[in-house]
Amino acid sequence: MSGSAADDEDRCKILLRGERMIFYFSATGNSKHAAETLAKALDEKICSITDYDKDIYFLSEHECLGIVIPTYFWELPSVTRDFLKRVSFERNDDTYVFGVCTYGTTPGASGAEIENLLNKNGIHTDALFGVQMPDTWTVFYDLSDYEKVASQNARAEEQLKQVVSYVMNRKTGNHLRRRLPYFVKHISNITYESMRQTKNLHVED
Repeated sequence: MSGSAADDEDRCKILLRGERMIFYFSATGNSKHAAETLAKALDEKICSITDYDKDIYFLSEHECLGIVIPTYFWELPSVTRDFLKRVSFERNDDTYVFGVCTYGTTPGASGAEIENLLNKNGIHTDALFGVQMPDTWTVFYDLSDYEKVASQNARAEEQLKQVVSYVMNRKTGNHLRRRLPYFVKHISNITYESMRQTKNLHVED
């Protein structure tokens, strides 16, 4: 490595080390709300993965690294998967790494996919949590019943409080309810890739 390249890497470490971060992806705002709730309780920063343009992230001593994502067709949104494949993480031994999957009916294999992708990156996932929220895929689910949605959101807030408590106490293990085995990702991926095609969408006046 040349001297200038080494200097650049050192500067990168200085700039990034010490950032306490929760990365999230959110299309409708559910997962962003979960990330903001966690960040406020933990005194962390949040960052949308679509805004993070670096290819490396250095984890500080005693730091928490959170990944908060929605579940799409029992798996990760493609933009989240691409992010976890692209960004390299350098973990300190004392770093606590956790994932939070928001979902409507089941988190499917989204938690297992987070574990798998981080593991390929050399990062062990300490804990996985889930928060059930209103399913926003309106092709199948009706969100026009405001009382029903309000009730679902109230339950979600209670679940979020529990997740905050778990993370603050660095609870470990997989606490995802209604999860499915990892192999369903190979089945759901066919549906996901089909349904996300833009030919399925059109604009009216």
